[in-house]
Amino acid sequence: MKNLLTISLLLICATAFGQMGHAGRFEREYKWETDDFIVISNEENGVLLVQSEYKVKDGGFPVHFTLLNDKLELEWEETLDVAKDLFLKGFHYLDGKTFFLLQDRFNNHEVKIVIVDVVEKMIKEFEPKELTEMVVTKFQVIQNTAILGGYVEDRPVVFAYLLEDDKVNALSNVYQNNSEVLDIHINEDGVTFNVLATEKDQKKDQTITVNTYDYEGNAIRDYTLVTKQDYQLLSGVSTSIYNKEQMVFGLYGVKFGASPSGFYVNHVSRSGLQNMRYIPFGEMDEFFKHEGEKRSERFKKKSLAEKNGGKPFRYKIDVLFEEIIEEEDRVLLLGEFYRPWNRSTADMRELRRMDPAWYNRNAATINAGNRTRVEREMESTYDDYKFTHAYAISLGKNGQIQWDKAFELDENIDGELQSFGEFVLSNGEVYFAFYDDEEFTFQHLTANEEKEPQVEALNLMNENEELRNEDDDFRGITKWNDKYLVWGIQSVKTLDPAEPNRKVFFINAVTVGPNFKPADID
Repeated sequence: MKNLLTISLLLICATAFGQMGHAGRFEREYKWETDDFIVISNEENGVLLVQSEYKVKDGGFPVHFTLLNDKLELEWEETLDVAKDLFLKGFHYLDGKTFFLLQDRFNNHEVKIVIVDVVEKMIKEFEPKELTEMVVTKFQVIQNTAILGGYVEDRPVVFAYLLEDDKVNALSNVYQNNSEVLDIHINEDGVTFNVLATEKDQKKDQTITVNTYDYEGNAIRDYTLVTKQDYQLLSGVSTSIYNKEQMVFGLYGVKFGASPSGFYVNHVSRSGLQNMRYIPFGEMDEFFKHEGEKRSERFKKKSLAEKNGGKPFRYKIDVLFEEIIEEEDRVLLLGEFYRPWNRSTADMRELRRMDPAWYNRNAATINAGNRTRVEREMESTYDDYKFTHAYAISLGKNGQIQWDKAFELDENIDGELQSFGEFVLSNGEVYFAFYDDEEFTFQHLTANEEKEPQVEALNLMNENEELRNEDDDFRGITKWNDKYLVWGIQSVKTLDPAEPNRKVFFINAVTVGPNFKPADID
């Protein structure tokens, strides 16, 4: 009876404060010839693990594809030999297929697209012959068309590559001087997509053009955001089009410089009428929360003073927009804010141009081939930067902000710029989690009352094992439906002193939520 009472109390506390559950673990022996791992959610079809090796044979290197089922059990494996000069530029999952974009490191004209079909258990390869030499910074897939965005001779371009027809279509209204590709968004209808690019208006202020195309790259509509004088639109992401209505959201700055002053929301009505709202950071409830109570109030006053005619306010910060979730009565915008160190205005403009403002794991952060993680870090965009807070905003369909929630991070990172944590939406509630220093930390952002984040260790494969150490330079986290996938490299030892350490690559599936029941409690 005492044990039952204890378990009941634990369940009540867990329900009230949110909880973490172990939903499975996969291990693979880590070998020295392994170059890199990628873990990709294939949604209801499982998890795709991609593993490349250092060894080169006959001008190529092996890449292993492993499909795991919903229990993280081995389902299917296949190996593909890839030319040694190709490296991964991006990937995209769609309807049971993962599309990989590879590009020659010495010749930007050479591009290969590999499709791993986990439903049919097969691999296809495509090599577009009509594609011009370009620096690829964006990669998306719609229907059976690959969308490649980037730059040719420092001008933005976007191409639609029809895979089965082996045909490349150049998108109209993108190739402009002094312009940048900000966002490529696949619309909810699954047959159209939006391309956002910057341009200078008649006032010489930076604004954004919004172009919509069908899945073959044919233009459907376009318009330019109308801005106030001296207001610069620094970034932008778009929603889908609903009954001709659409929203564009991003950061704006007052006067010149690359640091933002606040958020803007542009709503286009069915009749094409634009409603542009500029929202200083100081008007948001929790944007400055990470600064502490006193500093937060000070920054809020400075921000609001600018709106009322005071000195222009700019805040040295930038954002990785990670996901936009479109629901019937709201739009959720989720992202992580970070502060780059020792960067000039010119540097920040260039970095914003080359790095995706909308971070969807399609950046060239993991490269196959003979480049080690150390070499990639030496070529990274930032030397170091600081993540300040995870941030969620809820918008009504007319563009009105309903609420904002923040979670302080305060994490200094060296190396490549990529998201530090991950958001999950479960039963309408928003959670944020990250994995660092052998601990899984998660926070219920939309809880009715503010609580301390929950911190837990990951489960090992067996109860008689203990964690000896972990590779601090290699770890990751991503969402998998309403779960998290956490992975890395660990040294594990059994409690039997006669048994040696095991060095393994691991993937743990973790579930969080106020109503989750751990698997080991009946």
